[in-house]
Amino acid sequence: MKRRLLWQLFPSYVLVIFLALVTYTWLDLLDAERFVTRFVIFLISVTVALGAAAFLTRLIVEPLRVALRDIRRGADQFARGELSRRLSIVEPRELHDLAHTLNRVGVQLRERVEVVERQRKELNATFAAMREGVIVLDQDRRLIRVNDAAEHLLGITRATALGKTVYEVIRNITLQKILDQAFIDQQPVEGDVAIFDPIERSLKVYARLLADTEAVNGLLIVLNDLTDIQRLENVRREFVANVSHELRTPITSIKGFVETLLDGALEDPIEARRFLEIIDRQVERLSAIFDDLLSLSRIEQQEGRGEFEFENIAVRELLETTLQSFEKRAQEKQIALVLEAGDESIAVNRNLMEQAIGNLIDNALKLSAEGTKIVVSALSDHAEMVFSISDQGPGIEREHLARIFERFYRVDKGRTRKLGGTGLGLSIVKHIAQVHGGSVEVKSVVGEGSVFSVHVPKTQSTVNHSHAIAQSHA
Repeated sequence: MKRRLLWQLFPSYVLVIFLALVTYTWLDLLDAERFVTRFVIFLISVTVALGAAAFLTRLIVEPLRVALRDIRRGADQFARGELSRRLSIVEPRELHDLAHTLNRVGVQLRERVEVVERQRKELNATFAAMREGVIVLDQDRRLIRVNDAAEHLLGITRATALGKTVYEVIRNITLQKILDQAFIDQQPVEGDVAIFDPIERSLKVYARLLADTEAVNGLLIVLNDLTDIQRLENVRREFVANVSHELRTPITSIKGFVETLLDGALEDPIEARRFLEIIDRQVERLSAIFDDLLSLSRIEQQEGRGEFEFENIAVRELLETTLQSFEKRAQEKQIALVLEAGDESIAVNRNLMEQAIGNLIDNALKLSAEGTKIVVSALSDHAEMVFSISDQGPGIEREHLARIFERFYRVDKGRTRKLGGTGLGLSIVKHIAQVHGGSVEVKSVVGEGSVFSVHVPKTQSTVNHSHAIAQSHA
């Protein structure tokens, strides 16, 4: 480029030399006595020549200076990350090639920055959407990344946690020991941690160092919430224990009376008949337990597969049909069955709803004294239909209300068994309500009676109906 510049300035130098030679020759031709005049003419000629050379030099150098200024500004903008600018330089050739190279570098940098930015957004979206809590510590054990799940599990916020040490933010000795062990052993460490703030949870903690070949850069902490899994495991164990207990009682009774009969009681017809009647009642109880277990299992399985079909049914007709099955028992105990319902319709599964209402009426009949009444009603508003069964029985104490719909939960174990209950009826009612997208509710006053209600959303029933029909035809 220097050589090219010299060649561009060469005409100016030639012009100066040429003018000087012409002036010198001209002066020789003049009279020597007019030296002053000749000298002035020489100076004027040199000045004109130098001015012309300077003018030509500016014409040549100015575009070069402007091009260099543009290149410098473009490079500064690239350095600031403004990669959308493009340099447009035509001359000189060398600077045109340099500008083209810078433009190509800018395009490549912009493409790479866009790729990095897209990957960063994808990583942040994945990080935020993870169900597992994720925390990243630096080498000083200060929090530098916390996702939404970790905030929820530990009851912390990024605004107050980032930049602080893990010991300041998470005050749990077991968790701190796991993290310390990971730093000390420089190996992945995992363990179980119980936390009690903001709520009680069981967490599986996995800690792994973030390190390269030279040094440790930090620590990655992954938190898995095992609370629901452990709760379900506890429910499973409790269910197995309850089933075993409920089955053991009638089986033990049957076994005892059979042994008694085999030991000679068959010789006494009166005693033998009494024992056989007891065995028959226990077999009936076993059969009822198995029927309710199968019914509950079937409801749960079909609910998961969306196999229930819903149809619009007149509410009053539904309740009248259900009450007919209990009229004889009510008459035997002189209990009045009162129906309160309008002429509205709702989309439900007929068999399930009859079973749910029937279970509640059956419980009310078992627990109500003679001469009382049971009110079966259906009240509607714009959002839902509420089926209620109100009795004048002994009522339920407040401490039992929260668990009354659990499987095999009994308020008075001896009394409900004596009345033939399996402990599953109310649990079946709850699951039937959930199949319809609804819920169950109980209100009770000891000594006055109880009101059991099944809430069925109208819109949810329609949605479930369409979904169930579509599933059944698929």
